[in-house]
Amino acid sequence: MYELNLIDIHRKLHPKTRSFTYESKTINLKSRIDFILVSRPISIEVQNAEIRMSVAPDHKATFLKIDVRSEFKRGPGTWKFNNSLLEDDDFKERISFYYPQIHEKYTDVKDKQLLWELIKMEIRMETIKYSKDKRYKLRKRELTLQKELQDLDYKICNTEFETLDQNVLVEYETAKEELKKIYENRGKKAIFWIKSKMV
Repeated sequence: MYELNLIDIHRKLHPKTRSFTYESKTINLKSRIDFILVSRPISIEVQNAEIRMSVAPDHKATFLKIDVRSEFKRGPGTWKFNNSLLEDDDFKERISFYYPQIHEKYTDVKDKQLLWELIKMEIRMETIKYSKDKRYKLRKRELTLQKELQDLDYKICNTEFETLDQNVLVEYETAKEELKKIYENRGKKAIFWIKSKMV
């Protein structure tokens, strides 16, 4: 590590915190075997490094947040419609509700091409608003689930198995499954985003 000028950024940011990324309940073993290594020069750009609950049965997830300097200029980019929204009943209902209002707003426009562009613009604005709101709620739910899992994990680890309420295990598995779906959905969105950048 030192020869390559790398540092364990979690240890640097949290020198007094005892946290583990691996835990075996059967043999009562905890360890921090998963690391986030960064080069020393960019370590000053790191805002946060965390260890959180994950969907893996024995490993926790490691997260890193880096502040990208302003010298990397980024524009707004091109907007692409995410087709997965077509499977979202709330989104479809919202657009069905707004479409007549949008159409009514532009009744004076006679040019069909211009009308089509204006309708697309309005739908795009509604889609962006909806997506931001959905992302915010999903992130909030994710944090709630991580906290629930942490609390349930503590209960499970600190209670004798014979006296452990089986509902705690059911709650744990249910929360873990919901968190897994959130991660899978985020993965699909990342793939969509990467594909849209490649076009």
